[in-house]
Amino acid sequence: MYALAGAAFVFATEPLFRLLNTLGHLLLPGSPALALPSERFWLVLTTSLMVTLVYLSWKAGSDIRRNQSALFAILLSKATSTVVFLLVYLSSDHAFAYLAGAGIDGAIFLIHMVLYRRLVTF
Repeated sequence: MYALAGAAFVFATEPLFRLLNTLGHLLLPGSPALALPSERFWLVLTTSLMVTLVYLSWKAGSDIRRNQSALFAILLSKATSTVVFLLVYLSSDHAFAYLAGAGIDGAIFLIHMVLYRRLVTF
């Protein structure tokens, strides 16, 4: 999942932004569009995060009981991005893309949290 998302960020940045903007216009009429990125500075950091999440997922999946810290690191990452997406949405122009990011990362966080809670209750 993280590898596919990372590849989409790298190889389909503009189509991804256009899709988010289109969805925003359809689902939240009046939602401002995000400007298409003109530089790749943040893409470098995004790519390194996605590679790290791929590794953490592989590590956690290889022996979840022994590698609980990898799952906790994923939870920390997804909780942080969810909260920051929401803060940016609420404190800026309310662009749909920020709300979508919060929803997607929030859902990923909840799925991982359920798995983590199952793990620690066994």
